[in-house]
Amino acid sequence: MYRVAICAIFVALCLTSFPILAEDTAGIHVCVGVLANAGGRSGTVAQDTLIKSLNKQKKPPLTPVPLGSSLPDEALAEAKQKTCEYVVTTNLVEDHTESGYGPGLSGVSIPHFFVTTSYKLNKVSDGAEVSTGSLKAQDTSSSQNAVGFTMTKIAAKVDGAINGAK
Repeated sequence: MYRVAICAIFVALCLTSFPILAEDTAGIHVCVGVLANAGGRSGTVAQDTLIKSLNKQKKPPLTPVPLGSSLPDEALAEAKQKTCEYVVTTNLVEDHTESGYGPGLSGVSIPHFFVTTSYKLNKVSDGAEVSTGSLKAQDTSSSQNAVGFTMTKIAAKVDGAINGAK
């Protein structure tokens, strides 16, 4: 009888500790808006790339939450509804292509895609700006890949800003 009581107490303690552990590993909720001014490409593809990059951040663990809006004010309102702690919005501010010649490829023109993406990270509680900036990238295969590179860089900036704010 004594062993059964000890086992029951042990099981009860284990079951009550699982929700606490789940809350600790959930991480900081960061809402992610759709890329604004995507220029004919899918803003949600860029959003997905940013979400995947944010998921890779470990300290502190971040929990990205996709939003349907690309406008900062609308994204902030939507982030409040989804109970996020931070909201990040992105905007494609430059997108152009230049032709160049690759090494060893005489007479073959290779397109170079250049993009600049700006981002803004705000606290949802009061709308205060935590971090902002513009990042550039280039790629020879597509402008969508170049946008993806800027999203990876933005994830690192967001992570650094959130770590600095803690």
